[in-house]
Amino acid sequence: MKKSKLAVVSTAMLLALAVGCTQTSTSSQPNTSSSSSSVQQSTSSVDTKQEIVNEAAKYLHEIKKDENPVTTADFKLPSKQYYDGVYYEVEWKVEITSGPANSVTIATSADKDGFLAVDVVYDPFASTAEVSYTLTATVKGEEGRTASVSFDKTIPVFKYTSHADYLAAKADTLVNVEGYIVARYPLFNGTTQVFIQTEPGKGYYAYKLPVEENKFDTDMAIGNYIIISGTKSFYNDASQLANPSYKVSTKAPVTVEPLDVTSIFDAAKTVSDTTLLNLEGSLVTIKDVILTNYTESNGYMNFTKDGKNSYVRISSSGNCSDFDETAKATLTGNYPSKFGYKADVTGIATQYKGTFYLMPTTKDSIKVTGTAMEPTFAIDFAKQNLTVEAEIFSNLPNTVEGFDGSTITWASTAEGVVAQDGKVTPKTEPVTTTLTATIKIGDQTATKEFKDVVVKLPEVSSLSTVGAAIKAANGTTPNLYVVEGVIVAKDGSNRPYIMDEKGNVMVVFNNSNDSLKNAPIGSTVKLAGFGSLFNGLYQFGYSGSFTVLSVSETTSE
Repeated sequence: MKKSKLAVVSTAMLLALAVGCTQTSTSSQPNTSSSSSSVQQSTSSVDTKQEIVNEAAKYLHEIKKDENPVTTADFKLPSKQYYDGVYYEVEWKVEITSGPANSVTIATSADKDGFLAVDVVYDPFASTAEVSYTLTATVKGEEGRTASVSFDKTIPVFKYTSHADYLAAKADTLVNVEGYIVARYPLFNGTTQVFIQTEPGKGYYAYKLPVEENKFDTDMAIGNYIIISGTKSFYNDASQLANPSYKVSTKAPVTVEPLDVTSIFDAAKTVSDTTLLNLEGSLVTIKDVILTNYTESNGYMNFTKDGKNSYVRISSSGNCSDFDETAKATLTGNYPSKFGYKADVTGIATQYKGTFYLMPTTKDSIKVTGTAMEPTFAIDFAKQNLTVEAEIFSNLPNTVEGFDGSTITWASTAEGVVAQDGKVTPKTEPVTTTLTATIKIGDQTATKEFKDVVVKLPEVSSLSTVGAAIKAANGTTPNLYVVEGVIVAKDGSNRPYIMDEKGNVMVVFNNSNDSLKNAPIGSTVKLAGFGSLFNGLYQFGYSGSFTVLSVSETTSE
């Protein structure tokens, strides 16, 4: 007889659900009443030991009564039940009340973890009528005492699910589909993630499909037709088949080609449109997108088209098995250099909380088709991503990152605070201005205006913060800082050493500022400027790089 290899409940879960023990009776007959918690005993009078067996049986019934009333997959039953500090043996029997007699069988011996395998026949060749059956558990205690409980279950008629019905189905709905494999990758403990299609654009994702290791290469080959049964579930809004089982179809394998969904992507108003989300689980291609940035921390290789942004995601927890480390290196290695280029992107359509994206399947999941950066995109992207904070004190960019030969020229309605090259010079008091940026990339230009920008000095920072910034800058100019401290010493060149309130000390590179130059030891000074590194020595400022905000002599008591 042909039957499906069906998913079983994990050992850990079964142990948690079926920690039962049993109590004793002198003899018993199985109780086959529907999901009954009543117990039978052969003694003419109830004794204390029999009562314990009865309670153990009731406990077993309580934890099992709602478990899988409709069965389509193989499962396991405990051969022992833990109750009130004692393990009791449990004998299980099955009675088919309607349907083929061999639809359900129970193993005669337990596995190494103490569970009995239950073999359920559920496939399109054998499950032509609904099967009803009763499981009876007999809990065995001391001196022949027993107590029994029973559970009624059904195996439905095998019926294929249409893609439309699958999309409309709610959680826990039984789904049966026959399709060809478009992607897969092994997980652990003999389970595999599988994507199949009934036809191009109509896909399904089976989560943790049990596949024997020695059958992975044959049964899970790309293009193979398989039949999967499972229940629909959701993870971050993405649909999947949970507790799945499979059998190899009799249909011949096919050559897998991605479906071109460029027109669907173009027609969608957003990447959350139903037309895109309904492609979930299928292998698709979108042509003529423009590559943007690669975010290594989350594996996002971003792209855009017609104002819609999506991404090809390299998962940290698992990718399709043909997408290995070599493929990853191929995609990510040249990605930054193709920023702004046209490309075709291919992968498994999926979603995260209602947002469409692709999972790569091979090293060719992204194919650059353009020979140069798209100029219109470049200028629009640069304009879109150029931002200015409401309050500024650091220099503004004068080039567009990633675009060789680009320039940004600045204009300010307030004089002397922002230069054309983006250099910011805060005054002692805040200044409000309107800034206009002129962006130029190749022969394309664009302007962007920022109103009510406040140019002001930052808050006072500790000298240790400045030192850390100098180190992080690695030779480049760090941000503008304001420091305050007491002059505790001067070197032979009359450069003061200042100490802040936390006890940090730093030398100040003195220019020709007389107030600082003539300030005696013990004076409190407040400075605005940049940290620098000279001959391995951290110092505050360099010639012309800082402003003396105040100098005051400390009064001695």
